[in-house]
Amino acid sequence: MKKKSFLAIVLVIICSFSMVLPAFATSYVPFASDQISSYSISATAASGGKIAIDFSVTGAGKMSVIGAKSIAIYEKIGSRWEFAKSFSQGDSGMTKANAYIYGNTIYYNGVSGREYRVDVTVFAQDSTGASDSRSKSFAVTAI
Repeated sequence: MKKKSFLAIVLVIICSFSMVLPAFATSYVPFASDQISSYSISATAASGGKIAIDFSVTGAGKMSVIGAKSIAIYEKIGSRWEFAKSFSQGDSGMTKANAYIYGNTIYYNGVSGREYRVDVTVFAQDSTGASDSRSKSFAVTAI
């Protein structure tokens, strides 16, 4: 009788755990989409007051357009952020057509010692016109 009780308890425990799906076993992949396989964005202070804005986007296949959709730079004046400069996907160095991957560094000429906020949006658009984007913001003090 004790063997049957022990076996029943073991089976209940096994069944209980088989219904629980651990987090690592799910198919969730952060940042993946039908258009974007991976991406990276950074903004760092370079010498002479320059700010280096780096981005790279890897498409989930060959994309009709891939790269940075927009870069907006704001300068801190007192306690508020004031618009300083923007780049759009039509500007030189921002995008590439018919590519699997694209990355570049865009420079902004700031003033040493001043604080800047940089908002960057990268994207990929496939041949059907469907697109996806990701954005990040950075606070950078020019040196």
